[in-house]
Amino acid sequence: MGLACSRRRSPGEDDVISEFDDCGGAPLMRKRSLQLTPLPAPFDRPAQPGATLQELSIRAICKSLADSPLSLAPLPRDLTQRILDELVSTRSLKRGMLKAFKGCCLQDVHMASYPGVEDEWLEFLDHGDCSCTCSLDLSHCREISDNALVYIQRAKNLESLLLNGCLRLTDLGLCNITGFDKLTHLSLQGCDYITAIGMRCFAGLTSLEVLDLEMCSRLHGGFRYLTKLTRLHTLNLGWCSSVEDYDVMSLQGMTGLTDLRISRTKVTDIGVNHLKDLKLKKLFMAGCPISDASMEVVCSMPSLENLSVEWCSVTDAGFRRANELSNLESLNLSYSRIGDKTLKSIKGLPKLRTLNLDSCHVSNEGCRHLAALAELREIDLSDSPVGNAGLRHLTALKKLEAILSFFKAYPPRRSFVITLILSETPANAFALKKLETILLSYTGVTDSGLKALAPMTSLTSLNLDSRHISDVGLSHLTTLTGLRALDLFGAKISDQGAAMLKSFKQLESLELCGGGITDLGVRHLKELTKMKSLNLSQNSRLTDDSLKSISHLSGLQSLNLMHSKITNDGIPHLKSLQSLTSLALYNCNISPIVVEKLQSNHLPRLTVIGLE
Repeated sequence: MGLACSRRRSPGEDDVISEFDDCGGAPLMRKRSLQLTPLPAPFDRPAQPGATLQELSIRAICKSLADSPLSLAPLPRDLTQRILDELVSTRSLKRGMLKAFKGCCLQDVHMASYPGVEDEWLEFLDHGDCSCTCSLDLSHCREISDNALVYIQRAKNLESLLLNGCLRLTDLGLCNITGFDKLTHLSLQGCDYITAIGMRCFAGLTSLEVLDLEMCSRLHGGFRYLTKLTRLHTLNLGWCSSVEDYDVMSLQGMTGLTDLRISRTKVTDIGVNHLKDLKLKKLFMAGCPISDASMEVVCSMPSLENLSVEWCSVTDAGFRRANELSNLESLNLSYSRIGDKTLKSIKGLPKLRTLNLDSCHVSNEGCRHLAALAELREIDLSDSPVGNAGLRHLTALKKLEAILSFFKAYPPRRSFVITLILSETPANAFALKKLETILLSYTGVTDSGLKALAPMTSLTSLNLDSRHISDVGLSHLTTLTGLRALDLFGAKISDQGAAMLKSFKQLESLELCGGGITDLGVRHLKELTKMKSLNLSQNSRLTDDSLKSISHLSGLQSLNLMHSKITNDGIPHLKSLQSLTSLALYNCNISPIVVEKLQSNHLPRLTVIGLE
């Protein structure tokens, strides 16, 4: 148990800069997962079979801390780290327990979104050995204020500090981190009280490599304080509404900058011109008031690998020199004014892997140029006029893995059905042998169109959320034995169709919410032993017998049974699902007492919503 801690991470390894506009400001698939807050978990439940000696020790210590906090300082630091992590992950940590960690050498303190965290919770850092604390994450702890930064100012060796969504932080609080000369990653997303005055504190953070200020709206005039940050390579200013051309001018000498995100700012062609000498690899300008003049500058950036001009007023004229972007791997042109001429300009890009043409004015004839993009893996042609004739050209793309095709605006008769292309020329189905993902939600795809998917055995993810799909269509897909995710949320699937799902032994995620499933249908699902996420909501005929079948899915982590007829008597069947962490029970006749008993005695990590 005294082994040296080997948990160090590179800053940002688990904390990805988000910037909404990178993916269009809205997800391609509507999300149905829910962020939940579980009940505190006691540690007097039976240990899991096969638990190691260290795991048993951690459980015992956590239980003793709940009764009376004793100092953990004499313990090896890797053990105290795991104790803190266990308390946080099980939502068992209380403010009083933190006294036990005074004097402990904790490398990571990660309490993002932890309920009830206040400034005083960090007092143990001020009184302990915080010299080895490298990473602190308090994101979305809404009660955190400037006083919290007073407690952590002695943690001079911090390398990563994440304070996203800490809405009470102000310029005054930032003064406490001015001496953090080892800090490489600072994230303050949504901290709207931070202004240009507070940005003066960044000048002393000489090791800073990643600075995330997304959705901070009062930064105008403060970017001159960043000019000495020679190691800074990533700067996220997405949705910073006060940022304009003058601010970007301050960045023109920062030659180490490779990733710049200025989506939804006031930056115009003038500001983009200030960036011409930077060796940018990523540039996101979605929604900026730029024109083709900016594209002339952008096309002169040979290092560029990822470019987004979504929602920008750029046209074909701006992309005349796009073939010079020889290192470009990802290009987002969605909702822009480009057409077929741009497709001709980019057809020679040797490394392009991802292309978003959502709502662009491209035609069937223009898609002919796409056949030259030999490295293309993913293309989005949602809400474009492209039909079968145009998409037939995609069969030449041997490495294509994903075709995204949401049709949000066109009526069903205009919705493109990719499978019809393959039906017309069945041999083409094998040409797309590397295709892994197809999304056909809200399209006019019907049962007969699904026949052509049968040869595409490389598919791992298939979205068929459509009322046009039924058991008949599902019968054509039983050859797709490699599927790991299948979305039939609104499809008309009955118990007969559910029986066909037994073919998908690798399935980990299933959405089956069309209302046609009964207990008999759920019985067929118990053979899907790799299932992790199961959504059976809206099936009003499900009873407690379904829970008996579900109890065989030992790896299940998320279960949605909203609007079903399950009762208190069925809940105990879930106790065998030791991996279950999320359970949705809206509009079910379930007593909170029964659920609390399940959590306390069997499933301490379980989070539940929907109880009356």
